[in-house]
Amino acid sequence: MTKKNTAIKCLVTEVSEIEDSEEWEKVLLNDTYQVVVRKDSVKRGEEKIFVPSGSWIPDDAVPFENPKNYKGIKGGYLALNRNQGIWSEGLVFDPNGEVNNFQFKQWQRELPKKFQSNSDYCKTFPRFLAPPELVEAQDIADDIFTKYSEHKFEVTPLFDGITIIAYMNGGRFGVCSGKYDIQEVDGNDPIWKVVYKNQLQKVMSEYSDTDFALYTTLVGDDIYTNVDKLQDKKLFIYDIYRISERSFLYNTDRYNMFVEMSENTEFDHVPVFGRVNIKSDIGETIRDLVDYSDGTSMNPYSKRKGLVFKSLEDPNVRFKVTSPMFRFSNNL
Repeated sequence: MTKKNTAIKCLVTEVSEIEDSEEWEKVLLNDTYQVVVRKDSVKRGEEKIFVPSGSWIPDDAVPFENPKNYKGIKGGYLALNRNQGIWSEGLVFDPNGEVNNFQFKQWQRELPKKFQSNSDYCKTFPRFLAPPELVEAQDIADDIFTKYSEHKFEVTPLFDGITIIAYMNGGRFGVCSGKYDIQEVDGNDPIWKVVYKNQLQKVMSEYSDTDFALYTTLVGDDIYTNVDKLQDKKLFIYDIYRISERSFLYNTDRYNMFVEMSENTEFDHVPVFGRVNIKSDIGETIRDLVDYSDGTSMNPYSKRKGLVFKSLEDPNVRFKVTSPMFRFSNNL
């Protein structure tokens, strides 16, 4: 459900000077990824290997002062960097070098300990559900500005929380989090406690449909960065999936279904910031979209993690844009 190797073969499409810098210049790869490199180290039209920030870098590729181990790879985490006042979104390698011998993995944070389930009760994520991970806008930039250029998108916050999926499949209720289907055994599982507290099983079991899944995010106190400074925990529904059709619901159907189920419950629908056309309302480049992702969250005094865009024309077209300022501020 995550990329096996985060390295991307790219073309250098733009090289530009940085004001007041004699040592560095800005490079654009595939008209999408922005990197600050030493002057004259790359040329326009060259092919390069790009490794995005958020990757786990082997120590053999880039020596780390205090290397650690992640999924069997000794190395370190590549955080978003700011160089000469410009976001540098990764590393650039020569495609003919030793880079081809290295494995660059997508790094993922562990769940907070109090929300980690007993591994004995964790089964493989069900194939009948859509994986909860959202693709980054940079990874589908061409499609956004061509194939989906006429689409209007619902815009919602990208929460820094724990994803919980509750499903009804043929009358059977189940719960997933991360990449696991979590079995309820003794009533003490932390994810199931959230489900019980928010009455998800009761609400879904009583609903007329027996073939759907609620995609939710738990945010708040003791959960990652808690950007909204919540003093308690709050569960938000951000999607509903129709299992038999292998499709998410259209936004209006999702909201109507949420309203029908949510009376006298504690969970809420994710806030909707608006509806936009990317080209006419935001801009014509991925850089415009990245800049747009920066801003405040539900708490007007807090910087948001980013934004989620869901097409109003095709509910299965969706992507996220993570705010560079959020990543930089949290060393992510």
